[in-house]
Amino acid sequence: MIVVHILAIATLIYFLAIFYLTYGVYKLRRFKQMADTTVNQFSIVIPFRNEADRIIPLLISLNELEYPRDKFEVILVDDDSTDSSVMVIEEHLQNSTLDWKIKPNKRKTASPKKDAITTAITSSRNDWIVTTDADCIIPNQWLKRIDSFIQKQDPVMVCGPVSFQASRLWSLSSQYQIVEGIALQGVSMGGFGHESPLLCNGANLAYKKEIFQQACGYTGNSEIASGDDIFLMESLRRKHPERIRFIKDRAVIVKTPVMKNWRDIIQQRIRWGSKTSRQRNWTAKGIAIIITVSNLILGIALLSLPFNWQSKDLIIQIGCSKIVLDLYFMAQTHLFLRQKLNFLMIIVLAVIYPFISSYIAIRSIFGGYTWKGREFRH
Repeated sequence: MIVVHILAIATLIYFLAIFYLTYGVYKLRRFKQMADTTVNQFSIVIPFRNEADRIIPLLISLNELEYPRDKFEVILVDDDSTDSSVMVIEEHLQNSTLDWKIKPNKRKTASPKKDAITTAITSSRNDWIVTTDADCIIPNQWLKRIDSFIQKQDPVMVCGPVSFQASRLWSLSSQYQIVEGIALQGVSMGGFGHESPLLCNGANLAYKKEIFQQACGYTGNSEIASGDDIFLMESLRRKHPERIRFIKDRAVIVKTPVMKNWRDIIQQRIRWGSKTSRQRNWTAKGIAIIITVSNLILGIALLSLPFNWQSKDLIIQIGCSKIVLDLYFMAQTHLFLRQKLNFLMIIVLAVIYPFISSYIAIRSIFGGYTWKGREFRH
């Protein structure tokens, strides 16, 4: 029975955390105001490494941006690609009206991506930096909406929504990424709804260059390979707590493709999780611990069923209540993101997710990971 008691306590704490986040998502209002004119000038920063097969959709979406060409530039930073990425970019943009350039990455730290962003910012000419990833698709109203948001809200950092896209609804790995992506966006929006930023995503992030420079960039976390978004947000939040904002607007949702295999998915999640222990935001860290421990205990409880058969009804009831709670929480975010889901796959994922997340959490603490052909330790 001790397993059941621990599971019940963990689930109660989990319920309180999810209620806090769900209410935050509800409180966060959608941005609908549009400015009469465009004012701000942007430098779009895109680090890339071996993206020849994935970068063309991004280049097409950049060409389709509805924003004055003289008010933004595109800086692509080549992080030592060994494929034909540079050639693909040059061929696709050679006749473009975009103001674009490719810069080689200047490696100085243990984080290639942070170095790439710093390299781009050093050579940028505009007041606002906007980052995205090389495999993303950006909406044509992206800069126009962000510009309006800046004019109306006066932030120093604008965090935007990101959604995973998949062509196969019956792929378990694809649905896993979409469902988890919805949950992560829910955590992000939930925090902002309480004016307590917890998460952001570098695939859709804008900030004032001057503020980045005043914060000395990534000083203090450059030895951590990941976290170019989270650590910067935490750094800026300490000095400008009221001016880190989330733009809840469907017209700025950046789309990113799902990973094609489980190995890459696991490696990506380990990469994400490896920065958690270094976060200084104790609310974010606390919620991450609550979610991880709850899933771990539920996984242990399910595995203990053959030895706790007399408690099977309670364990199953608690597990089902957690699933219902998760579905309700994600429904609030799904109403905003409007992603395609396979309900049968979601039920399957609800059963196996505690085991997957527990494995990733343990690997994030005790192991390294491989990303884009490089090995990282932490």
